[in-house]
Amino acid sequence: MRTNLFRAVLALAVVLAVTAPVAAQSVIRGKVVDAAGKPVEGATVNIEATEANRKAETKTNKNGEFLQVGLASGRYNVTVTKDKLKAVQPATVSQGTPVELSFQLSPTSGMTAEQDADRRSGGVGERAGECLLLFECFYRPGNPRY
Repeated sequence: MRTNLFRAVLALAVVLAVTAPVAAQSVIRGKVVDAAGKPVEGATVNIEATEANRKAETKTNKNGEFLQVGLASGRYNVTVTKDKLKAVQPATVSQGTPVELSFQLSPTSGMTAEQDADRRSGGVGERAGECLLLFECFYRPGNPRY
């Protein structure tokens, strides 16, 4: 009887020793779609801790889904890239709580508001527009310097 009790306690100790480190780690999973809402296969997902030197990388599957297991608790920046398109989101990972993220890759997903405004105006910023006006004024026919 004592042998069976000893074996049960030993088995429980082994199980706890193996699962304790796993419980201290967590998961980031998510989905990446394009501007039309279709899954993006083969996108690179970089997961980088903001407070430590920890990095992980994975790829999306044919359904646009990704999964990264074994992350320590902390703050991360999750960056998705594919064909020069980029999207970034912050994520806070805590023990035993999976983080769900959704990304939409589009020509504007990695741009600041100012960059997007420049893109919508034909790629010419306000200052560049002023320079074009000065250029047109300076080099127009009739100008003695032309």
